[in-house]
Amino acid sequence: MTASDQDRWKAHKAREEAFDVKVKAALDDIKPMAIEVTGNQKIWFSHFGATGIDPKHLFIFAVFPTRSDVDACKASGGWRWIQETLFERLRAHGYPVESLDENQACLLFSQQECDEEANGNWYYFFK
Repeated sequence: MTASDQDRWKAHKAREEAFDVKVKAALDDIKPMAIEVTGNQKIWFSHFGATGIDPKHLFIFAVFPTRSDVDACKASGGWRWIQETLFERLRAHGYPVESLDENQACLLFSQQECDEEANGNWYYFFK
C-alpha cells in the first residue's frame, strides 16, 4: 500500500467514525420513541456501511422479534413514522440525509427471519 493509499484510507476511516457518531446519536434519540410508537414492542437498531467513502452507503436496520411484529408495525403506520423521525434526527445531528435513498437506507426485519434464514447470524443474513 502506497503512502497515498494509506492517507486516503485514514481519511475514509476518520470520516466514517465521524458519521458513526452522528448515526449513533440519532439512533439513541429514536429508540425510546420507536418503542412507544410500537406499543412497547421490543425493538433494536443497528447500522453499517462504507460511509467513509460516501455517506450514501449508510444502511440502518431495525429488528422486531417476529415477522408478525414487523407486519403489525407496517400496517399501523408506525414504521413510516419511525423512518421519517429517524431521518429528522439524522439531519439534526448533522448527517447528510439528502445523500440517502430513504427506501433502502432504513429497513425493518425480524429476529425470527434471521434465525430461520441464517441461523441467527446477521452477517450471513445480510450477505
